[in-house]
Amino acid sequence: MVERLQSGLPPGQILLVSATAVDKRSVVYKAFDSLGEVHEYTVPDKAYQVEEQARTRAVAALKAAGITANAEAFDLFLDRVGTDARQIGCEVDKLAIFLGDRRAATEEDVRKITSASRGALAWDLADAVAGRQLPRALEVLRQLLFQKEAPVALIALIENRLRDLSVYRKPWTKAGCG
Repeated sequence: MVERLQSGLPPGQILLVSATAVDKRSVVYKAFDSLGEVHEYTVPDKAYQVEEQARTRAVAALKAAGITANAEAFDLFLDRVGTDARQIGCEVDKLAIFLGDRRAATEEDVRKITSASRGALAWDLADAVAGRQLPRALEVLRQLLFQKEAPVALIALIENRLRDLSVYRKPWTKAGCG
């Protein structure tokens, strides 16, 4: 196979190889790399690398759409959308359509138009309850229930958040125990 690649493909022919995993030490991989183009679409193993890759993709997608966003709006976008490349692309497209001629996205724009993952919405619910923001908490709760999130799980999440807050607010005695 390597000899065939080295002799060249017939005019007008393109060779496309798709694989789930490739040994970069193999002769075939080295031949592909030296004679053609290798495009690798792997997801990193470490969470911080996945987030870095998502951040890079989101910056590129926003730039391609001509959208600018301040740091807070951009971070909120990534928090809500997650790290999936397709989801980032879809949400940037939705944001571009929503903005119309306007090219600067705000935090409010991101909240209104982007679809939040269930995990992000659950944390939003706990934050709204802890922050005593009843209208926001009810809005997020309705969305989570519409998405068929288990009510018991939501109650447990809120209970854990309230337990954490009670620990932080508890007055401590001089002995260190309350």
